[in-house]
Amino acid sequence: MGVHESQGRLIKAYKMLQTRWMQIHSGWNDAASDRFQESFLDPLEADVRGAALAIDHMAVVLANVKRDCE
Repeated sequence: MGVHESQGRLIKAYKMLQTRWMQIHSGWNDAASDRFQESFLDPLEADVRGAALAIDHMAVVLANVKRDCE
């Protein structure tokens, strides 16, 4: 699996998690669900964005390494 395919899988999984959370949150909407979202889901969004950017950078690095080794 290539770098960009892994990035796509990560983003797809995160979008699936968001969809499931919206479904769950519609039936579980109290202080505990708000704390769960603030503690786990909100920070995860920034982490996924950061990971996607890191994967883009890694793709560039790997392409340069491949080019240098040819």
